[in-house]
Amino acid sequence: ADQQQATPIVDLDINNDPKPFFVNASVTLDQHIQAQTSNLPRYLATLFSLDSNSVEIGQKAKACALAAAWCRHDHKLANNL
Repeated sequence: ADQQQATPIVDLDINNDPKPFFVNASVTLDQHIQAQTSNLPRYLATLFSLDSNSVEIGQKAKACALAAAWCRHDHKLANNL
C-alpha cells in the first residue's frame, strides 16, 4: 500500500472521477488547483458529499484543498474549509 501512495496519479480528472482527490494521498497540490479551477462546483460537491457520508478525507487532501483555495485567492472558500 505504501508504494501506491508514492505513485502520482496522472489520469486524474475532476469531471470523470472526483473521489480520488480526497481519498488518495498521492494527489498533488497542483492537481487540486487544476481541479478547483476547472470545475469548482463538482469539486466542492464531492468534498461535502464525502464528508456528509462519513468518508474519511485524508489530512493531505484537506491541506491541499485549503492551499489550492489560497493559491487561487478564493478566500471565501478558504474560510469555509
